[in-house]
Amino acid sequence: MQTEKQSSDDAFKTGVNKVVHNIPHDYELSKMSFVELAIELASSKKDSPKFIVFEREIKKHIAKDQAKINRGNIILGACIGLVGVFLGAWLKESPPTRQVAPSNTVQQYKNIKLPVADVEPKPTATNP
Repeated sequence: MQTEKQSSDDAFKTGVNKVVHNIPHDYELSKMSFVELAIELASSKKDSPKFIVFEREIKKHIAKDQAKINRGNIILGACIGLVGVFLGAWLKESPPTRQVAPSNTVQQYKNIKLPVADVEPKPTATNP
């Protein structure tokens, strides 16, 4: 003999609960438009099984719409990243630029040895 819990679990698995609570099957839910889902959601009592199912389906519709909107931005970001990678590799492999030699004045100052004056210590001052 089945308990009430087992019979309700079996009914849920077979979809009998969907008929009892007037909930369309998954295929029908996925084919409904956003407006139809919103109307059904508004007509159902809050936190009822019907409300929860329609609310979840609306969230799935919103997620699909957001994914469609962001697809172009994702592709654009990936393309920019690839361009950056190839540009970086090309710049790394390109021949080095011509370096400017230091001016003559800098080289002359490096080679000059200036005489350093000898410093004699001064006598300490005394107070009279």
